[in-house]
Amino acid sequence: MVDSALNSADRFISAGSVRWDLIRRLAFPAALFVSFAFFAVPVLRSKQVGDPVKGNWTDHLRYRYCSSLVISDPWRAMTTPLGFLAAQDTQKYKRPTWLAEPCHQAGVVHLAIHAPFQWLVEREVLAEHTATNIYVLLLLVVAHLTLYILGRGSLWWAALILYPILLRNALYGIQENIPILFGLLCAMAWGRGRLLLALAFWVLAFSAYTRWIIWLPPLLYLCWRERARLYESVQELRSPGARVCAVVLVLVFGWSLLSTIIVGLHRIAPPGTLSPMARGLIWIFVALWGVYWLIDRKSALAPFMLVSGLFLVVYKGLAMHWYFGPLWGAAPFGRSKFEVGGWAVAAGLMTDLVMNVSVLEVRSLFDFAFKSWSALGHGG
Repeated sequence: MVDSALNSADRFISAGSVRWDLIRRLAFPAALFVSFAFFAVPVLRSKQVGDPVKGNWTDHLRYRYCSSLVISDPWRAMTTPLGFLAAQDTQKYKRPTWLAEPCHQAGVVHLAIHAPFQWLVEREVLAEHTATNIYVLLLLVVAHLTLYILGRGSLWWAALILYPILLRNALYGIQENIPILFGLLCAMAWGRGRLLLALAFWVLAFSAYTRWIIWLPPLLYLCWRERARLYESVQELRSPGARVCAVVLVLVFGWSLLSTIIVGLHRIAPPGTLSPMARGLIWIFVALWGVYWLIDRKSALAPFMLVSGLFLVVYKGLAMHWYFGPLWGAAPFGRSKFEVGGWAVAAGLMTDLVMNVSVLEVRSLFDFAFKSWSALGHGG
């Protein structure tokens, strides 16, 4: 009788566990869909040429215009101040900003994303604000896809931390969400032993935004450490399709690296904006991860955290919150609870304390959406 009762309890607990797992699997995608729809509808109703929330973020307008210039004349676009190029350009829909600097992004993925918007606007297929809305919607899709990939596995804690960050990037038209997605996929593929696939995702991240070149040193270190497995993976590329993809990715990497060097030689970086306190906090963060790496040389996460921190303190230009992108993308490299906790502290507290990107600051995004839905409900 006792055994029968215990068996019944086991079946009840097992059934409850299955039901909870089913609820979790269904509730999380449903919540993401509601979140996407909640912000997508106000974005579609926006008439702003800049970002739909405030209208004063114009990064996407510069990238859109510059991408068309890079494709038409790469060398001139990457070596000549944009103000001079715009003065001689006959395009109708020009949105030049940062006039003293040349076009500083020329990666293949970056151009593939932004140039079509400029071409469609120039041919008046799309209005400028419509192009902005479609682009922001693309970033919202990428943000929620990233959260889904993280949340469906063991990285749900990273999804919670990155939700306000990815949302802010999307609604302000900041394209960092795209390389963050590729970076996360790179780290996840590496953790599963898919080394060549991991390198392919990093090339896409680097080609989307050249800031991700800072991942090159730690990736080279990991490749050297896993050189035997990497050699075996290369030997397994026997199909013509796989070899063609490998050659294309090598060419994409080569062009992205060359364009980064060319722009680096001609770019005039604006004055830095990190306060002494913020710079000091990042140095502490770098020192702690450096000590940890000395203790645990097998850590895959530590070198990525180090280069992310060093980039922020060494870089002399404007420091914006999306410059933490390579740090956020490194989450799946963490293997122990200590590393997971260290990443969470860095991604959460460092971003908030140094760059003032907090959950409270994201309130303006929800205010924007609520006002738009309210106007829609009143026929506005």
